[in-house]
Amino acid sequence: MEDEPDDLELIVRALGDDNPILHLITCHNGMEALEYLNSLRERPNGRSYPTLVLLDLSMPKVGGMDFLRDIRSQTQFRLLPVVIFSSSKNKDDILKCYEAGANGYVNKPSDYDGFKDALRAISKYWITINKLVQEY
Repeated sequence: MEDEPDDLELIVRALGDDNPILHLITCHNGMEALEYLNSLRERPNGRSYPTLVLLDLSMPKVGGMDFLRDIRSQTQFRLLPVVIFSSSKNKDDILKCYEAGANGYVNKPSDYDGFKDALRAISKYWITINKLVQEY
């Protein structure tokens, strides 16, 4: 979930270039993201849950930290992998994210190549290497 259009475009381009079959769902604010996840819950035989949530902390309407706390309070989303992708390097922010249930915290690099490399590393681990509970 990313609210900055430029960062969102970079994310889509970096991940799409690396894996053209990857299905990306983008939400522009925390409220939209919560509504999307709740729509999945209401249709258990329909769409499946995301493999990974890539979350920015500074989201409008519902901030990233509030979004994380909300989904972690719901049984069906407790095991959903959430990686924070934020420009904040504040130790308190990082600690609060892990305490709230984040699975990872990655700082957004300021240059495009670093940005792309970070996203590809996240994608490779969480989508390709990591084993999810729903796989078993």
